[in-house]
Amino acid sequence: MMVVWLLAFLLYGPAIIFWEFIVGGSTVPDDECFAEFYYTWYFLLCASTFEFFSPFVSVTFFNLRIYQHIHKRSKRRNRWRATQGVESVGRELRPQQPGCRGFPEMAEVLNITSICPQAKPLPSNSTPTHGATTSSLSLFRDKKVAKSLAVIVCVFGVCWAPYTLLMIIRAACRGRCVGYLWYEITFWLLWLNSAINPFLYPLCHHSFRRAFGKVLCHGRQALQPRPQPV
Repeated sequence: MMVVWLLAFLLYGPAIIFWEFIVGGSTVPDDECFAEFYYTWYFLLCASTFEFFSPFVSVTFFNLRIYQHIHKRSKRRNRWRATQGVESVGRELRPQQPGCRGFPEMAEVLNITSICPQAKPLPSNSTPTHGATTSSLSLFRDKKVAKSLAVIVCVFGVCWAPYTLLMIIRAACRGRCVGYLWYEITFWLLWLNSAINPFLYPLCHHSFRRAFGKVLCHGRQALQPRPQPV
């Protein structure tokens, strides 16, 4: 979090402080207050590329790669399950071994094993192995994390993309093509994202939920009066 704030300061701090000296004068009217680069579309485009478009595209790309990897793992696991199902059906339909005397039903009832050769044990892959169970749990966790990341990225894009694009368009036409109402709507979308995040992250991640629970429980314990020694 500190790195994000530091990068934002390094991007906008020098522009706010030194823009007037670089361009040779102020372009802001005396009765208004906004940044000097407010109507400089190329600066806003570069800043938006650095702070929004690049992170958003990168996270989206990595999320798609994660989905592709999970899809490949799911296909391999489905093929493995189909193979195991065919093998189990083949074992059930396997003919009786030659050399068994008498009636097999009576042999099973009377537990007579001397007249029949000892049955071969089932292969070790006939029952779910520990590795297969671990792989299933790992695949389930990866799917859950990928879905949570997709929800967070989509909410971030929906809340930030309109304002970012609108500011670039507004700077290019110097505010004449974008109404004030649209600016207010997109601006409040940014605050909506900040309001959603405290609920979205605990909802999508169990670790955040536990951390919030610890913070809230610690705050309640701090508010409770401590018993005074007698």
